[in-house]
Amino acid sequence: MEIRKLIDDLAAPDEVTWRPAWDAFKEVGGAGVPALLAELLDEKSPLDWARAGSLLKWLGDAAFCAVRDAVAADLAEEPARRACWTFGYFGGEYRDRFIEALGHPSPAVRACAALGLQRMGTEALPAAYALIALLGDPEPEVRQRAVWALEEIGPDVLDALREVRRSGPGRLRRGAFSAITSIGDTPALSPEDQALWRRYIRAKAVADQPQEIWENSCLAVPGGDQQGILDALEFSDASPMYFDLGLAIANGSRWTLEPPAEHPDRAEAFITPELDGWTLVVSGWCYPAWDLEWYARTREALRRLSVRFGTA
Repeated sequence: MEIRKLIDDLAAPDEVTWRPAWDAFKEVGGAGVPALLAELLDEKSPLDWARAGSLLKWLGDAAFCAVRDAVAADLAEEPARRACWTFGYFGGEYRDRFIEALGHPSPAVRACAALGLQRMGTEALPAAYALIALLGDPEPEVRQRAVWALEEIGPDVLDALREVRRSGPGRLRRGAFSAITSIGDTPALSPEDQALWRRYIRAKAVADQPQEIWENSCLAVPGGDQQGILDALEFSDASPMYFDLGLAIANGSRWTLEPPAEHPDRAEAFITPELDGWTLVVSGWCYPAWDLEWYARTREALRRLSVRFGTA
């Protein structure tokens, strides 16, 4: 069957029509890649781009290389997004190819390769040193993707990251610090780096300025008794903080009075300095009306704070 007819059938809404075309493309293999990639990148194509992308991932090395080259090309925004999505979802059997792509001249390819490894989680451990090398990449997106991939690989990369902190190279040391704290928070840092972090936070806090709060709920109590808030809500392990970082942490948290199941030892909130007579407790616990359980926990937090401060 000719490729054009397979494309038309693949675009059909009913599985009775598109499934045989899907299977036929898998039989055709690499010969069908150019046409399928063209449909993926064509915003006017009747073929659903996600279906085209999903099929490309089944077509072997020829598809991997073709999509990689599309990511590296100077494409418009939407075709570039489709190419990146498809490239980042090639499976674990392409781990070595992703590691090779981390050294590609295109920063978009390097970032997408790191994303592909990130999605493999602990199976990407053999890529650890190649990812660590990207912590000094000139492109911020590539550096961030490398941190996220190392975070998903998990604690097995901590020793290598601590060695970078001790011995360099210097251009990787800042990224290694970020990766360590992403994986294990500040307790994962060496004693020397923990002391450095405390000095840094204290210096930032001295010159702190309030920042606008985005996409969070917050509780408010009168006065400036931060320790009283910690006691009332039974928080521990308090650390000095400044607004930008405190809000970033709050944005990433899923706070409840009971720590979330996926992080049983960790529930986070940012307690602001006193602001115009009030102190705010900021965290990502969504809205009290999210469901009855959230509502009950928010009410309980308000009750505890009201007992302590008179109102909340």
